[in-house]
Amino acid sequence: MKFLESEVGGRGRRWRTGSTRVVVILGAVAAGVILVALLRRPAVPTTGDVADAGGTGGAGGSGGSGTLETRPRPRLVSQSGGARGPQAAAAVVADKLIQFSQNRRQRVETLAQRFNVTVPPEVENFFSAVESGNWREIKGLYNTLSALGASAEAPAGMASIWPAIRETYAVAEAKEVWPAEQLLSYGESVLSSLKPGMVYVGGSGYGQAIPSLLNETSGDGRAVLLDQVMLSDPGYVDYLTAVYGDQLAIPSQEDAERAKKRYIQEVGLRAENNQLLEGEVTPTGDARELTPGSAGATAVSDKLLLVLLAKNPGMSVAVEKPTPGSPLYELATPMGPIFEVRSPAPGEEAVKTTAAQAEQSVQYWRDTVDRMQTVPDTEESQVTRRSFAEMAVAQAKLLASRSLGAEAEQTYRSAVDIAPSSIAPVGELASFLHGAGRTSDAQQALEDYLKRNPGKEAEVDYFRSRLG
Repeated sequence: MKFLESEVGGRGRRWRTGSTRVVVILGAVAAGVILVALLRRPAVPTTGDVADAGGTGGAGGSGGSGTLETRPRPRLVSQSGGARGPQAAAAVVADKLIQFSQNRRQRVETLAQRFNVTVPPEVENFFSAVESGNWREIKGLYNTLSALGASAEAPAGMASIWPAIRETYAVAEAKEVWPAEQLLSYGESVLSSLKPGMVYVGGSGYGQAIPSLLNETSGDGRAVLLDQVMLSDPGYVDYLTAVYGDQLAIPSQEDAERAKKRYIQEVGLRAENNQLLEGEVTPTGDARELTPGSAGATAVSDKLLLVLLAKNPGMSVAVEKPTPGSPLYELATPMGPIFEVRSPAPGEEAVKTTAAQAEQSVQYWRDTVDRMQTVPDTEESQVTRRSFAEMAVAQAKLLASRSLGAEAEQTYRSAVDIAPSSIAPVGELASFLHGAGRTSDAQQALEDYLKRNPGKEAEVDYFRSRLG
């Protein structure tokens, strides 16, 4: 999706060269960041030059292949002593948002100089609004900039700096939507699961934005973060190359075009055989139809992640949510709340999930259920609960695909317990049980949900109808 920009009021301005020390976060974030540090120690803003990006290392948590004693542990509530509490956490998050915005403002200045982009004043106003914490103004300016993206008079190269604006908005939105303590805990749960030097690929808005915020403002190690949703966007490829190209071999525009062409060919064959996947439409061959977030763009992003692995031998990649059925999915194993993706060993057709790894996943989500007992099941906490439940469901699906049915069922049930007010994990559990020939158990799961949530008959009836 190309971002186009126009000069507002006929008076854009060229930004001077700024100094931005880039902290690389391709969706993954340095482990070892602890909530105590987040709440007690002031975060350190990052400055420097785009060409002199920060390292990809950092002290890592245990990975998915460790023992049960070293497995990643979910961290869902503040345990920081005197700094504990909603107000203290809110102050920490607000301060981190300011630092993140300052970093991205500087990055835009430097990239604008590099790409010779004339940037309208609304962009600077946007960053000022973020730093003031005015959500209404933030949202309004972002929507204005997005609308201006449709202008054919946009300055050349604007697409290459748009990702910095998009990232900042995503972080500001997360701060607005999430309770501060839970935001910090969620981000730390991802970061503490990573192995040293990992690249993390965020597959959802919050899954990319929150770890990115914590990683860049913690003052600890840095990881590399990639937004999987945007990988197929040409402007995003330019952005990644400019910011992280001295640290990683980034898939090129040519790689992206080849991946799109392959996908268009594949989806055409599936359409001929009436085998289109959920969410797919038949593209005409115009790559512009593969808008970020669509099923097609996601499939292309998966292909590009495989290119990334091939171009960076030995690199360890953590993925929030690999797409079921994709080649990337076959290389994934559970790791904390996310997934590790690695290339198969010579002669190995697909990466196997061991019994020990499956048990780690089951235990991780049991621990998460226990810790969620300390979080009141309120409307405010639903975004946190749903996010963790979605992660658990993603791992349950992978376990089921590896013929680990017992472990998959336990993980599905943990997802239900994490978000007891949400119908989605119950529906996933019911579908799993029905597919295993246990229709009566599937119906019982739906009945149990209705007992906990009276008045949700319509939602339950929808899933009952799917059971046949």
